[in-house]
Amino acid sequence: MSDALDFFDSFCNCIGAIKGKDQVQRMHGMRAITYDRFGSAEGVLKLETLPTPKPAVAEVLVRLRTSGVNPSDVKLRAGGRPGVTEPPFPKIVPHSD
Repeated sequence: MSDALDFFDSFCNCIGAIKGKDQVQRMHGMRAITYDRFGSAEGVLKLETLPTPKPAVAEVLVRLRTSGVNPSDVKLRAGGRPGVTEPPFPKIVPHSD
């Protein structure tokens, strides 16, 4: 559980660092907390601006203000899944919200 709290603290610190810059971020892309390797929340989480996804036919784009973290996400980010040696995605967990 401590690892989940560490993640939450790091996430809040990242969000606090960009408070008040929503308008600038919207013009240039979407904000995302990302990681590209396993490790502690403090060691691997980064706040990035990524290109805003373009919805395909029969899809919609949804703006999120908040998002949750599942215990399985924390375990994966920490590298706690046997046999998984690197994140199975390039930057963000697909379909995570």
